[in-house]
Amino acid sequence: MASGYQVNIVINAGSSFYQEFYLTEPDLSPKQITGSKFFASISKHPRSIDVEVSTSDKPKYNYHKFQTSVVNGQSGVFALSMPAHQTKKLKEGKYVFNVVMREKNGYRSSVLDGLVFVDIAFGDDIIEESDQNHNDGGSAYGQPTNLLDGGGA
Repeated sequence: MASGYQVNIVINAGSSFYQEFYLTEPDLSPKQITGSKFFASISKHPRSIDVEVSTSDKPKYNYHKFQTSVVNGQSGVFALSMPAHQTKKLKEGKYVFNVVMREKNGYRSSVLDGLVFVDIAFGDDIIEESDQNHNDGGSAYGQPTNLLDGGGA
């Protein structure tokens, strides 16, 4: 099933993700999506298998689901989101994603796909205190120095 369009997105692991998308008809007017449902997931590749729990007769696919919502059905706007506690589970790297729309009549179509680039949100509190290697502006782990460290007088 061919996708409606492709776009690449960036997710900062450990931070909440939210992005809106607009669907249009071939004449570029907004597509009516009221009552439609969207399903979306991210994985390393389309048929990623979790080797730790899969068996040859029962494969377990390794993917993470996006939360989806119709933001404005008349204007063809839907959103993908993922809370911080879920993005925190993603490892840095390149992934693929796909969005399938199920219309009110049951017809399903792939409306969006692309690449996901996951970066670590190192400015967030996801780094455990024991993993941090900093000294709050000083240069010798709290030892007095003659270096200018941006502190007061």
